[in-house]
Amino acid sequence: MKRLVLLAVAVLTLPGCADTPASPDAELVIAAAPRPWIRGRVPLCQEHSGRYRTVWIRPDSKQEATHLAHGDVPGMCPDDCGSPAQIAPGQGPVGTDFTITDPCWRLQEGDLVLFYPQGDDPATGTLGEGIAVPNPQTLNGTVPISLVSGVLYYVAVRPTRTSPSRFPDMPFQVT
Repeated sequence: MKRLVLLAVAVLTLPGCADTPASPDAELVIAAAPRPWIRGRVPLCQEHSGRYRTVWIRPDSKQEATHLAHGDVPGMCPDDCGSPAQIAPGQGPVGTDFTITDPCWRLQEGDLVLFYPQGDDPATGTLGEGIAVPNPQTLNGTVPISLVSGVLYYVAVRPTRTSPSRFPDMPFQVT
């Protein structure tokens, strides 16, 4: 039996571009095709000779173990991702529930969320409370009640206190 694969392409004119001469920036082309994660695959960022690329593999497979053993890291490579991780809300009192979204798929169960004032070592930060990672793009938690109101904190997401952050640390204003 043969399978037919369809590729849909839409061309949209961006607002404000209608009065300008045609240029590569004047149109946005969107191709809707099956995505690898729909087929049960997860991304890994692979480095080879100083170049990075995202590969999509089956989770919990021998292939995944081999990639991780060679130093590949979970999630999309930054150049392939296009959007930074974000925390919402970006401010609130202690006890506020927050969600961190990462379109690069780098979040993992067991990640630590550290709140620290600017200039302090993130490793000495206060742990977020009730941390849950329902999928590699979403982390939910609660702002620790021990933080001081009126202080701008930064939020680091790390596998351990001393490991590098998974992405640039994000500001959170405790009100």
